[in-house]
Amino acid sequence: MRSSIVYLFVGFFVSILLLIGVGIYWYSTFLNWKKANQVLEHNFEILQQTEDVLSLLKDIEAGERGYIITRDWSFFEPFQLARIELPKQLDHLDALMADTKTQQNRMNKLRLLVQKRIYYAKKAVNAALADPQVDPHLKVIYMRKGKETMDSMRLQVQELKHTELAKRPSLSLHKVKFALQSTIALVLSFGLSLALFIGTFYKMMQELFRRIKTEKQLERNLTALEQSNQHLDAFNYVTVHHLQEPLRKLNIFCDRLQQKYHDELPADVQFLVQKLNGSALEMRELIQDLTTYTALGKQSDPQEHVELELESIVEAVVEEYAEEIAEKNAYLDVEHPLPSIIGNPEQLRLLFTHLLTNSLKFSKPDVPLQIRITSSSASGRAIPGVLERDHDRSFQQINFSDNGIGIDKKYMHVIFELFQRLNKDKQIPGTGVGLTICKKIILNHDGYIAVRSEPNQGTTFMLFFPL
Repeated sequence: MRSSIVYLFVGFFVSILLLIGVGIYWYSTFLNWKKANQVLEHNFEILQQTEDVLSLLKDIEAGERGYIITRDWSFFEPFQLARIELPKQLDHLDALMADTKTQQNRMNKLRLLVQKRIYYAKKAVNAALADPQVDPHLKVIYMRKGKETMDSMRLQVQELKHTELAKRPSLSLHKVKFALQSTIALVLSFGLSLALFIGTFYKMMQELFRRIKTEKQLERNLTALEQSNQHLDAFNYVTVHHLQEPLRKLNIFCDRLQQKYHDELPADVQFLVQKLNGSALEMRELIQDLTTYTALGKQSDPQEHVELELESIVEAVVEEYAEEIAEKNAYLDVEHPLPSIIGNPEQLRLLFTHLLTNSLKFSKPDVPLQIRITSSSASGRAIPGVLERDHDRSFQQINFSDNGIGIDKKYMHVIFELFQRLNKDKQIPGTGVGLTICKKIILNHDGYIAVRSEPNQGTTFMLFFPL
């Protein structure tokens, strides 16, 4: 599963990089195409402008000749309009070719020729308007010089036009080239996107079918596990029943033996009978604790949790063990009120029962036992051994403290493990399962349990319930 996810991630990442690369390439070719298109349009505008300039030059020539031949001022009007418009058109054409030195030189020559042509046209017109006694050849001279100047201007315009026309094939080729590259980039982008979609879809479907197959296998395994648990529960019940019954009979027979033959049995035999009876009772208690621990695994459904008043649970446990508390001359200081929490009432009652009996068993001889139960709030980060997912959660903290014999630090890491009896004194009863049951109950409530203790200084159990 992990390899499939890695494969999908790597494939997707590589495909995205390819798409980005193709996108950059397409954008670059698009900019080049756009630039080539702009240059081509610029070239076309220059050609159009040269045609306009040439047309105005023709108007000057036609206006001059028409007026001289007919002496009609209406023929002279195009000359006047062209003379006014021509400098503007030349300025525009000059601006269009500002980045080409050769064309700029031609434009400078053209400007001089235009000025010269207008000068000769004016002279020819003035000569035509002058006294008839004036040399008639003077008009012809000005007209001939004007024609020569006009021919030079046409030549300059044709050179301008020819230079720009020579650029068009190359510019058109560049435009087509970049358009083709842009099209190829788009096709590649579409192809990669399609390949990415097909590949991802295929892997997703493959992963989906694999998960469906895995889920079906898990369902079969779960069914088999449930059946196995049912068989195991039945086996446990039968085993516990068959173990408890012989032990119960053994206790009965030992009691009868002591009662009926107490005066006849030697002292060493009576001692052995007492040891046998005590071992049987201890074995029965151990079996009972293990049965309780096993049952806790089947009572951890959060749907069975309800809102509970901790104070009422503690009071019920204290009332149940009132006689043992009195025997130890113990004093209980319970904070009022204790908070409400969401939990399983039977399990929480069992939790405080084990904590209370633990304090009663491990109290100091000849020192009044003091037990204190308090509450406070805590953040997840302040809890020892908290999981990372609970760092930002809030918890209700319950402290259960006593002034008993305490626990050596070297045993702290095993205190909640099964069958760990830290005090080896046989006079103190116990099976080594009680604190393991406490931890199991806390885990069933999605909480945490920690301990703080010093030898001969007492012990504090810290219970953390999520809010």
